[in-house]
Amino acid sequence: MIIFNNLQDLGLLALRIAIGSIFIYHGLPKLKKPKAMEQMFGNIWFPFLIGLGEFVGGIAAILGFYTEIAGLIFVILMLGALYFKLLTSKAPFSSMKKLGWEFDLILLGGALALLFIGAGNISIDAVIGLWP
Repeated sequence: MIIFNNLQDLGLLALRIAIGSIFIYHGLPKLKKPKAMEQMFGNIWFPFLIGLGEFVGGIAAILGFYTEIAGLIFVILMLGALYFKLLTSKAPFSSMKKLGWEFDLILLGGALALLFIGAGNISIDAVIGLWP
């Protein structure tokens, strides 16, 4: 495509900002109030560790700092979320009345892209020599 030629780094930056923001948003409540999540997860440490991975990984993804590691953390978290929704709660793919797993699937896809592609040239990884 002639119009958008050589804009892959901007696309990766947009992906990192979107994915990172979502994980930060979902990680903060688990860090602020892990006791409230205890009922869902069974103990207080599990939601705190998940929240820590989401929050720190989200910041790392946005900054483009060790992006592949952040992507790996996100992949592990999303596989766990999909496992829980598909096998434990038997959630449908999508529903207006019930929480589905389509959002988790798209986050898994974005996380896999960060894991396999990396941060791009607009990142701390590029500045410190981890990219390309």
